[in-house]
Amino acid sequence: MSNSANEAVVLPDAALRPMPEHLYETVLAALRGSLGARWGRPVDGMRAAIRHIRETVESLEGVYVASDLDHDAQRGVIAQLWVDIEDLDLFLADDIVSETLRGLGDREILIVCRTFEDDGIHYRFATGSVDSGLIGTIVLVGPYARDLARLARIGSGQALQFSA
Repeated sequence: MSNSANEAVVLPDAALRPMPEHLYETVLAALRGSLGARWGRPVDGMRAAIRHIRETVESLEGVYVASDLDHDAQRGVIAQLWVDIEDLDLFLADDIVSETLRGLGDREILIVCRTFEDDGIHYRFATGSVDSGLIGTIVLVGPYARDLARLARIGSGQALQFSA
């Protein structure tokens, strides 16, 4: 065991693989099993959460709300964000989502599941405390997000559909 704070962490050299969708559902079900079936479905605060997301996105350079923020009881908050950043990579995409989620109340719990889809990069999330939480999906869209998702799918071995 090394005591060096400057020692680099070496990760295995493997293809990038997205988290399976069923894993997110399993973790969310476990949270609800422990914290109550209503966890992630706030009665109060939904408007405040949507307002916070909109205000945060307005402060980000090159990121715009692509459609009205929506919510429903099953999927939570749904936000489509248009990303107009030519040099978009996965680190920057993750930072955009992290910044968007920052400040949504207490964050003792934060789960994010990133998947690569035809329209862009989807981030399903669950965030909150043991008392209450918020679930939802942030979708990064636009040509740069779509191209990045396609490249990530190729690198991950995730199936792609091509048409001629």
